[in-house]
Amino acid sequence: CSQQAMGLASNLVIGDNYSHPRFRIETPEDLYKWAKSESKFTAWDVVNLNADLDMSEYAAEFIEAVNFEGTFNGNNKTITGLTTPLFANLYGSVNNLTLESNITYKGRTNNMPGHNQVVGILAHIAYNTKHEDAKISNVTTKGSITVEMGEFDKYFGVAGLVGSCNGITVENCENQAAVEVKTIVLTGTDVRVLAGGISAQSKLDATVVNQCKNSGAVTISSGATTQALSCIGGVIGFVENNAKITDCSNSGAVTNSAANASAYFTGGVLGSLGTQKDINASNSVAWIGTSEGCTNSGAIHDNSQSATAVNHCVGGVIGFICNNGRTLDDMSNSGTVRLSSPVCKDASVGGIIGQWYQYNTATLQNSSNAATGTVTVDASSCINIYEGGVIGNKTSNNGSNHKKPVTALNLENRGAIVNTGTASTSIRIGGISGQFNYGAVVGASSNDSYTSGCSNYGNITCSAPLQAKHTAIGGIAGQTGNGAIAIYDSYNEGNISAEVASNVENLFVGGIGGTFGTTPSLYGCINKGDIAKVGEIGNAYGATLLGRSGGSTTVIKDCKVAGTVFGIPITAENFADYLCATYSNSKPSKVLEGNSFLSE
Repeated sequence: CSQQAMGLASNLVIGDNYSHPRFRIETPEDLYKWAKSESKFTAWDVVNLNADLDMSEYAAEFIEAVNFEGTFNGNNKTITGLTTPLFANLYGSVNNLTLESNITYKGRTNNMPGHNQVVGILAHIAYNTKHEDAKISNVTTKGSITVEMGEFDKYFGVAGLVGSCNGITVENCENQAAVEVKTIVLTGTDVRVLAGGISAQSKLDATVVNQCKNSGAVTISSGATTQALSCIGGVIGFVENNAKITDCSNSGAVTNSAANASAYFTGGVLGSLGTQKDINASNSVAWIGTSEGCTNSGAIHDNSQSATAVNHCVGGVIGFICNNGRTLDDMSNSGTVRLSSPVCKDASVGGIIGQWYQYNTATLQNSSNAATGTVTVDASSCINIYEGGVIGNKTSNNGSNHKKPVTALNLENRGAIVNTGTASTSIRIGGISGQFNYGAVVGASSNDSYTSGCSNYGNITCSAPLQAKHTAIGGIAGQTGNGAIAIYDSYNEGNISAEVASNVENLFVGGIGGTFGTTPSLYGCINKGDIAKVGEIGNAYGATLLGRSGGSTTVIKDCKVAGTVFGIPITAENFADYLCATYSNSKPSKVLEGNSFLSE
């Protein structure tokens, strides 16, 4: 079959071995005709791009290459001027390429049957299902990609690089393009709006995203209203498989402005690793991902406009994670993290993770939030607020497989934690975590939580009067739920200030913990921060270590304290009276040994 018969440009070179054909692309016409005719070639095509191309002349009629299974060698060249993705379904490999495109994509406006919509500047979908070694490497995308959803879209994913990564490896890639999806009215089950700098979503096991960067702004905006899950990340919006995300970073602004979604997951690197729906009837997790070495320096903001109370999860690195016994390691944030939605159900906001939904034993370690990583909640009309310098809310349900220990090791927060939001039921704020709650059986030692080597240097400020009935604030953790918690060698020097309103029923503030549940134990902890309140209520409890202990036994050993509590300076003479402010048990067993005043 001749080149001319296939409709190819005359200077497009085909190698002699037709089972492994080679193509040389040197002009815009070459690329246009190759893409148009790609389906006529074998699975082993090798394409070499040998010149920078401006495709503006062909943009209006360019047809995406379909089902490409070969290797596209970009040879460090740049393609500009396309207004559609280069590939539709990509089964092969692409390397060393820069794409600079400006794409405006519109969704379905009729009710004809159609697939879920995903789109990216390089490709709609990338698979490894035909070639296990398929890889996208050293690809950079620039320009912009904007999607205006149609009224009949049920699922849309938009990304700077690839709409959906399905089992493929993506390595050393960067997106600099602005990514935006404009939402409208969507109804039905499992409806999702996803956006990410590298990929909107990751599906199928074996997906690896390694050393990828995003510097473009990623936005879900509200053209109208949506009832879909709104999930957005600087690198990947939604991970629903056993993917591995390593050494990825985001420096672009990530903004979730959708209106009336069913839930909001917003993260600097990952919007969500799974959802609570991923817990099936037998209490096992269907989809689990791993994240290591990921960093964020971009501004993360959920300013969505909700008319009804739904969950909002906002994190500097991960918005929401449904974790099955995995270790999350070496993550950092230096960007601002903010939730300002007017109406929320549970607001979970953290410098690293917004909400950590635990299944089985899990660990978060060696992670930090920098001084520039201010965590702010100025949402109004919430039911519960959970806010932390590292984790907003570590929680789970009461299923038997969820009653496992969580381990937090070597975590640090230096960012200010600011709350001006209002909540009707509870506010939990901590320098490390707003809440450690894991649905444990009360007193079961196998369900212990373990925290070691955690430090908080950031000030915690509630500058608007607290309205919640129950408020707990701690330099390390605001609250722990059922089950024992042990905190070892942890340190707080952040000052805590809470302004309270008269309708607040209880306020518990401590340099280490606000209110801790069954059998709290502190070993070798240090608090240097001041504990202050503005306003008067009857049940306000403050202490250098624990605002309240709910356990039958409280252990505080070898701890050192200083600072002030509600204006009273702590001294060598009175420090023992201010270790724990109150005990809920009528006859508490207290083990207080080796504690001392920390002199300068």
